[in-house]
Amino acid sequence: DEVEFGYRFLDQPISIGMNRDHWLTDEGLEHIFFNKFPTVNLAPISNVALNTFRLYFVEVNRTKNKIFSDDKLNITVFDNNVIGLDLIWNIVLEATNKLVGKHAILFLTKIQRSIENEASSKEQILEIRHRFLNGIFQELNSSHSKIEANGGSVTKPLKLRIQRCLNVLNKYINEFEPISSVLKKHGSTKRGRPIKVDVPIFQTSVDSFSKETVGVLRQKIATAINELPQNIRIFTTTGTELKVLTQQLQSVFVHSGARVTVNCVRLLNRKASTAPSIMNKPFIDESCYPSVIVANNYFNFLFQFLSLSDNFLRQTVWDLLMILPTNQQMSHLPSSSSASAPNWSETLVANNTFKLLYTLQIVEFMALENDGDSAAEKEAKQAWRSWFISTKGFRQIIHVSFSSALLATEQDEFQKRCFSLLMKLIRKFSIKDVEKELPQIIDDSLFTAVNDPKLLISQLLNIVSQTSNSPGSGSLSDSSSSSSSSASNAPPIPPRFGQPQSQIQKYNASIVKHTLHILVAACALNQDYLMALIQADNIYDFISNAVVHTSALHIRRASSNHFHRLSQMNESFQKFLFRTCIQIYQTISPDIVTADDFFDLFDRLTLETDAKTLSEAEVLDLCNLTISKLKSQPAESRGSSSYNSVFVGILCVFKTFLGRYEHLKHYVGQTAGMIQEIYQNFLFDIPSAENHGLDAPPKCKSKVTRYSAFQVLVELGSERTNFLDLVSRLVHHHTSQSEPDTFNFSPQGLEKSPTGYVGLRNLGATCYMNSLMQQLYMIPNFRKAVLSTTTDYKDFLAQCSISSASGGSDTAQQHLTSPTAAAAGPIVGPVHEGVLPLANSEDDKFFDNTMFQFQKIFSYLQESEMKYIDTQGFCKSYKDYDDQPVDPRVQMDADEFFNMFFDKIETHLRDTNQPNFLKELFESQSTSFIESENCAHRSERTENHFTIGLTVKGKQSLLESLELHIEGDHLNGDNKYKCEECGYVDAVKRTCVKTLPNNLIIHLRRFEYDVELQRRAKVNDRITFPIDKLNMEPYTMEGIRRREAERKGLPIPDPVHPASYYEYELAGILVHSGTADSGHYYSFIKERVPRHPGQPRKWYQFNDTVVEPFDPEEIPTCCFGGFEEAQVYDATLGRFTTQTRQRIDSAYMLIYQRIVPIQPAPSLSLSEVTESVAMIDVSEQEGDQSHMDYSKYIDPVVYKQVWRENMKYLREKDIFETDTSASCPSNLPPLFPSL
Repeated sequence: DEVEFGYRFLDQPISIGMNRDHWLTDEGLEHIFFNKFPTVNLAPISNVALNTFRLYFVEVNRTKNKIFSDDKLNITVFDNNVIGLDLIWNIVLEATNKLVGKHAILFLTKIQRSIENEASSKEQILEIRHRFLNGIFQELNSSHSKIEANGGSVTKPLKLRIQRCLNVLNKYINEFEPISSVLKKHGSTKRGRPIKVDVPIFQTSVDSFSKETVGVLRQKIATAINELPQNIRIFTTTGTELKVLTQQLQSVFVHSGARVTVNCVRLLNRKASTAPSIMNKPFIDESCYPSVIVANNYFNFLFQFLSLSDNFLRQTVWDLLMILPTNQQMSHLPSSSSASAPNWSETLVANNTFKLLYTLQIVEFMALENDGDSAAEKEAKQAWRSWFISTKGFRQIIHVSFSSALLATEQDEFQKRCFSLLMKLIRKFSIKDVEKELPQIIDDSLFTAVNDPKLLISQLLNIVSQTSNSPGSGSLSDSSSSSSSSASNAPPIPPRFGQPQSQIQKYNASIVKHTLHILVAACALNQDYLMALIQADNIYDFISNAVVHTSALHIRRASSNHFHRLSQMNESFQKFLFRTCIQIYQTISPDIVTADDFFDLFDRLTLETDAKTLSEAEVLDLCNLTISKLKSQPAESRGSSSYNSVFVGILCVFKTFLGRYEHLKHYVGQTAGMIQEIYQNFLFDIPSAENHGLDAPPKCKSKVTRYSAFQVLVELGSERTNFLDLVSRLVHHHTSQSEPDTFNFSPQGLEKSPTGYVGLRNLGATCYMNSLMQQLYMIPNFRKAVLSTTTDYKDFLAQCSISSASGGSDTAQQHLTSPTAAAAGPIVGPVHEGVLPLANSEDDKFFDNTMFQFQKIFSYLQESEMKYIDTQGFCKSYKDYDDQPVDPRVQMDADEFFNMFFDKIETHLRDTNQPNFLKELFESQSTSFIESENCAHRSERTENHFTIGLTVKGKQSLLESLELHIEGDHLNGDNKYKCEECGYVDAVKRTCVKTLPNNLIIHLRRFEYDVELQRRAKVNDRITFPIDKLNMEPYTMEGIRRREAERKGLPIPDPVHPASYYEYELAGILVHSGTADSGHYYSFIKERVPRHPGQPRKWYQFNDTVVEPFDPEEIPTCCFGGFEEAQVYDATLGRFTTQTRQRIDSAYMLIYQRIVPIQPAPSLSLSEVTESVAMIDVSEQEGDQSHMDYSKYIDPVVYKQVWRENMKYLREKDIFETDTSASCPSNLPPLFPSL
């Protein structure tokens, strides 16, 4: 902070384009710039320091008449030999902060652009550009020499210098060439498919290509409508503006026939530049482009950096090579005009991966046709391809592919890319795919080079196996949530592909795809190759691994699709593959997560393979096996975001199987009892008070699984007996429920959040209450204490329950409006045992009890199966200091409500079995003391409180606020402290923390009274706080004494508590969004115990009725406050600009929990807590506390009512489920043949 303050101080006297302050003379300016700045360590500098360096750089050059700059730092260079450019270069190369490096590069390129704008001839511009590029490559050469001297080791400083040089080079190439340039770069030799883009407003259209950029399209539209490109803005039909000119059209979904809207914006109030842009000068041609200069002069130098051990630098260099034109030397491949026969073994070599890859890319461009090629281009490529094959170039590619070490187990990304391209070229040179027909052999070089069918098939299978099993081929996360996309039983949602592919996964999938393409073509066209495949060693294991056990989703999908394609071409292979799939099916386990594509393949084969392939006994065995598998399938977990792909796969295959073998439908539905099993256990069974939890009924919980089960019922229902059975069940299911009493009833909208947590309804302005209730509920020990507290009203409820059972009480015949009543409607039907009675005049004291209503809310949050519950009962029971119920329409400060609420709860707890649990969980003690500096006497006072209030204004972090909290005031001079024994003495007055609770609540004081405005105001200052670990020791009495002893050089006192006593982690954030007059509260909360055992604890956002996952990486953005940068459209400039504005959402209360909780000894007060640290209720802390562990603490009467409502809601949800209608077959069986 002091350093940045110093830089800001240096900035003050300089105002660009105006006179400096009188105290900074030219001599002082030059002394600072030439003598002081070079001594600064540039590695840790910030943007503030960079800004100072830029200001002084411009000012020094301005005084020398070398640069002119306006107040916006727009630079015009008058003299190419500017002063101090090496300082800017050093910042670029040494600053470790990425943002500083980026801004320094921007400033450097701005200077270079201004220098080039002064050029008046082609020779001049070439000289300037050569000088600039030569400086970059001199630095690269120096760094490379140092790496060689270090034995090939790339240190962090050297890596940074190389990376920044490459970044400058990349930016220079991309920004100093016209976007509309037609210069072909090596990495974009394909233009993609041709597309026609309509511009209706100007009644015209332009021809483009899918891989051309937005900038090229803009240039073409400008030419077509006779307008300047910079005056054109392009919008898609969805209203999205295409602003990034370097984006390819295919990446912004501009396709053939797409319509775009074009607006012409002439910015009249922009001042024209005094010097025309270098891009518009007529003498600039392609030979002046930086990419051409680099490709012709520095290509080999860049290529040597590919030998570095650092993968990031190698990738950066390769990406740079891709934006250069193809190197002339490497592009001079042997051609048909060569007098001598080409020696391909010297051109296509396997010992240099990068050279081979670069050369193969050239071969690909020369030989393979693109969608956008003209007829002449296609003819030239066909001729070159024929010549390449005739001169044995293709045979060399085959030799490199099958004999090189490129297929080694340990392959890096470039080797994978190279091998992928090799297999692509072999496929394209050998085979021509014909839609819906057998493939055609273009060239048989592959089959003559490896003339043994068994050997070729073995090599192709080996490629697939090694690629599938290679490191980085994929991860289980790729497929854990993917769906089974059966051809006939597609689920009602699109397949999910999990995480995006890595580059290695992408190349592995490409290798497998091209290899299987070759394999399928060979087997389809030649029976010898097919028999070699069927008789290959371990073919069963190969198919099983390829379509089931390989973790990479795209490899499994490619394998499944190619095997299916071959089965369609050859009936004998189809039967072989079908029987192989049955073998795999018999051994597949219920918990495997990579079987989706296998079931897709098995389902299609079941549909397409001749029904007579299996004997009647085999068909019956397969049917019984499937029934057994379905009955043994475990129930899906409630609240899980994914579905059981094995469960879905079996159901899809079973549905197809029943369609092929219809004579088994009666046996399956009635004899095997699958109508009862699927209808009741899979679909319509519901959790109950005795059987609920994550694995409670029904078995099918996800939409995809339930849809698949419904489809099996539809198929079974086409048989007469099954149909009658199904209709009977449906009629009974519907008539046993009461009619809904609300219009447009839709229970799906009230379904519990997939997170497994229940929201709270906002009654108008009760968000402050809801957010705090959720924070308290998510503290396990607090929840347990609240639910298990015994009060007098429980005896009354028990009596009501007995009376209700005997039918002897009018009160018991009434119903209490439940917290879910507002959402689900009142409970109707006869009175049952355990139903809560309504409050009447005699029983108001029970139902007006805040503690009872609080327990009731926690009971519903724990057990409810609905999206949210109502808090009306609590609001009516909660009285303010004037004994008036809380007004749900009036907003209240969350901290104020917290303190009032805890006061009331403490009062209610006095006569209960747990009168002190609030103190044990939340209460901390602070000590205010005055300590004399002249004598040993001190005055001390201890206070108890549930929160620690900290100042926000003017503080950058929570630690700063804590330091202010314990900062002492010196009492001296006229303000001396009067010691009762020693008289007036110098003293220190201080407040610090004495004891700490397991759950530490910190209140950030964001509201204050503005004296000037005479109103309450919110402090939106940015304040950071620790997320992973907060150490409170420095702010306690023990920490202060330790620091004082260290300062005075005295022996450090023995610790009072172990280190773990002071260590906390963030567990909850209560956020306020808005102003002091109006706003909204919501909470971010981290699970104390994972809802699903074995999974990490997750963060969730609780926003009234909505509960959804929250990414903790967003905490700084959503909770720290301060300022943010936003893209705002500026109508004057005609573009989006970045503006800084104050955030209105920020953390208001923080809930920290002790990482290792302590158990207070029963006989001791909280201030005398034992030093021994023990886990609180270890069995519960480590187990599943999400549901069952707390049910036993809920009052039985309340518990029964909650589950009665749950069961009613779940039945209604099943009845009104959209997929229920699918259980009625569309083709009804002939129930009455005579009619």
